[in-house]
Amino acid sequence: MSIILTIAGHQGGSGKTTTAINLGSGLAKNGRRVLLIDGDPQGTLTVMASAEGRSRPGLLDTIQGTAQPMMTITPTVQDRLAVVACGVRTVDQVGILDRFASAGNFPALLKTLAVGFDYVIVDSPAGLGSLVAGYLAASDGVVLTLGCEETGLETLPLMLELVASVRKTVNPTLKMGGVLLTRHRYDTASAELIKKIEETIPNTGYFKASVPLFNQPVIKSLYGDNDSAQEQAYATVVDFVDTLKKPLEEEAGLDVEGEYREDRLENILWQLCQRTGLKGALLVDSQGLPLSIYNMEVGRHGYAAMTAVLAEMLETTTHILKTADPKHLTIDLREDERLRLHRFEANGITYYVVAVGSPLISPEGVFNDFASYLAWEL
Repeated sequence: MSIILTIAGHQGGSGKTTTAINLGSGLAKNGRRVLLIDGDPQGTLTVMASAEGRSRPGLLDTIQGTAQPMMTITPTVQDRLAVVACGVRTVDQVGILDRFASAGNFPALLKTLAVGFDYVIVDSPAGLGSLVAGYLAASDGVVLTLGCEETGLETLPLMLELVASVRKTVNPTLKMGGVLLTRHRYDTASAELIKKIEETIPNTGYFKASVPLFNQPVIKSLYGDNDSAQEQAYATVVDFVDTLKKPLEEEAGLDVEGEYREDRLENILWQLCQRTGLKGALLVDSQGLPLSIYNMEVGRHGYAAMTAVLAEMLETTTHILKTADPKHLTIDLREDERLRLHRFEANGITYYVVAVGSPLISPEGVFNDFASYLAWEL
């Protein structure tokens, strides 16, 4: 399951676009698949992240029906990092985006674009308008950028009120990551302002790793030279984004590793077997397509075909016995081996975990925990 994060801020020039690019670049270098979305009609991220610039179709083209969502995704020169342009080319077209946001349509569009990516990062325009609220309504988390200025601190409560309003009215699961301080100097004035920020937003939090006003800026382009030392200024924000998945991971006691989704899915199946004593496991979708396998003797396609038969058997049992949504089916293969089928849902799609092990093992209670984390990866 993808995580959608909006970079927002009420100030212009507070580093939203630079933060989005650095954050996306950092996550991609850590093996995540990342999609950057230019949600600002000014199109700065589009120019900074894609050599094709404004000529690419983008969000607006999808909204107007002139381009399919997948057609707007453009790879960058960095592995596992892609970008979607805003698509706005005239001032009049900005109103189309605003009306689309006001109608509450962004959650569905962003989820469509997010398919296949671990993280989606939206670079929003400055201010408190309907477009920003629309992105927040579609997001799992938000990071606010704040330039180290007195005026920015004085108007920050308005931005926090917008986040609170979106959470209260349309998106109760929206998580506030914190405030990222940008453009500060190592002087007395900046130190005093940071102290005021600590006093002003103690319950909201801010990232201790603030971004100084460098002589040379942090990454401003994905097709230019980068300074690795400056990239690290965003490490704390990268950590926050990864914590959005941590609750489920900690609940299931997982330590999921792997650069690609199949690696991580196999890692989860391995841990399922380690915890329960099962011999092997397989993950299959509702069409019988094998997605990942761990230690199954017959091979994924053989067990996938068997899964289709077992899934139909489970559905037939449901109708005959008139039971309420059964999720488990067990079959004795031999005296010393039992096959188990567990059904679960992820993003409205049915999946099955098939596991083989001793009849003495009763792992059904554990399946739900692991299915929850599998759902995040799917």
